[in-house]
Amino acid sequence: ELWLQRWLNLIPKFIDWEIKRQSNYTPLHHEASKKLTIDGSLQVHGRLDRVDSSADGYAIIDYKTGLTPTKKSIVAGEQVQLPMYALLNESNTDEKTSQVEFVAIGDSNTVKSIAVIKDDELDSLKSEHLQRLQAFFQSLNQETPFTALASDDTCERCDAFGVCRKSFWDY
Repeated sequence: ELWLQRWLNLIPKFIDWEIKRQSNYTPLHHEASKKLTIDGSLQVHGRLDRVDSSADGYAIIDYKTGLTPTKKSIVAGEQVQLPMYALLNESNTDEKTSQVEFVAIGDSNTVKSIAVIKDDELDSLKSEHLQRLQAFFQSLNQETPFTALASDDTCERCDAFGVCRKSFWDY
């Protein structure tokens, strides 16, 4: 009953957000399955919560009901979900993905856009992530040992801390 009451309280806020959103965007797809082919044979698959269209191109939304990554962590390359969604979407269409964002639902009983990344900043992130993916798959094909790319402070927050044992690796 608590969850039901929470969602019932959020419905008017979501409707208000949606009305404002649709003044510039038209929803096209929900739960869209996409794939990106890397190096001819390897594929990355993803499911996009929502794809909208606008005069500037496609906009992708990922809904978050819990912890939402910050724009800073996305731009730093620590969170790859949104730029990857843009790459996945563009691999299936000729039109550019011009904006990606998280929409936080329920945080402080609100519905709001967070970590909006667009235009040149998004283009740069897409390029960086694609290059990183291509290098990763090339390393897989060549059976090259992997090295951790994160700094020590990032490792301390990592879910795999203690499992990857980065501190024991030779650099």
